[in-house]
Parts: sequence; C-alpha cells; structure tokens
Amino acid sequence: MAKKLAQWGPRMLVKDAEKLAWQLLKAHKLKDWTYETNTRKRTLGLCFSQYKRIELSIYFIEHNNFEVVRETLLHEIAHALVGSDQGHNAVWMEMAEKLGVTPRRKSAAAIMPPGPWQATCRGCNRLFSKHRKPKYISGNSCAICGPKLGRLHYVRTESKLALPKGAAAMQRTSKSD
Repeated sequence: MAKKLAQWGPRMLVKDAEKLAWQLLKAHKLKDWTYETNTRKRTLGLCFSQYKRIELSIYFIEHNNFEVVRETLLHEIAHALVGSDQGHNAVWMEMAEKLGVTPRRKSAAAIMPPGPWQATCRGCNRLFSKHRKPKYISGNSCAICGPKLGRLHYVRTESKLALPKGAAAMQRTSKSD
C-alpha cells in the first residue's frame, strides 16, 4: 500500500517544492538555512549542517507527490535540528517523530527513476538498475537467487532522465526573508 502512495496524487513541481521548503524552514525557525535542488539520481534529500543547507533531488521532486516530498523535507529538517552528525540514531528518531515523520532512513513510498543500464533477475524478476555503465556487463548475479538462477546481463535502455526546463537556474536559490 505504501508503494502506491506516490502515484495517488499529482506529481510535485520543483517551484512548489521550493515554496514548501521555505515554509517548513521558517516554521521550524531555521532562518539562516538555505534550500537548493541538485541533480543526484540516487539520493532523495541531503542536510549539510556545516553550510546550513538542505537539498532535494530534482529527479525525486518530479517523480513524487506533495506528501512524499514533504516527508523528505521534514526528514532533512530533523537532521538540521539535531545536527547531521547524529545520523539516524535515537536522538534523530525522536526529533523525526516530533515532526510527524516516520523515523526511517528512506521513504518507503518514494519513487526514483531507474538508470539507463538495466538487468532483470530470471529467478525473482527483480529489476536492477544503474546510472553508470557497469564495469562488467555480464557476470553479475542477484544476491537472493545466486549465480545459477540469478545471472544478470545489463542492457542499455533509453534514458528518460531529462532535467525540466530551467532546472539549472533553479538549482541555487536562497531567500533573505
């Protein structure tokens, strides 16, 4: 059921995620903090305490709805409030619960686009995806099925990971409110 959540509502726009980020930073009294987007393909969000900055992936924003993006922003705000050096320990978990976020490392409902290099396990039909060309196209195997049943062969597929128009200009934003 949680896997379907991101598909229920309309996908979030980058500009709406930015508005939400600034609202949440202000609401949690993180006035000296900034919000930015990045082009990471395997990371939902990041908190950089030393720079007082929270980042979200444009790919993540574009593939998920309001609730999933909001939960990730609150996850990163929990890191900001306790210090990113706390990791995902008990102190961070307590803060995440106070903010109304399920304290886990990654959202179960988040969707990230697959990379262009893909392989499917013949044993369990699990999809393996890489954003960079694997060192070995063949010879890999599924950890669950093993080398006999789960032999993998990566094939390049058509990549549909284009940045939205104007995304480069949107990456660095700061507000002085």
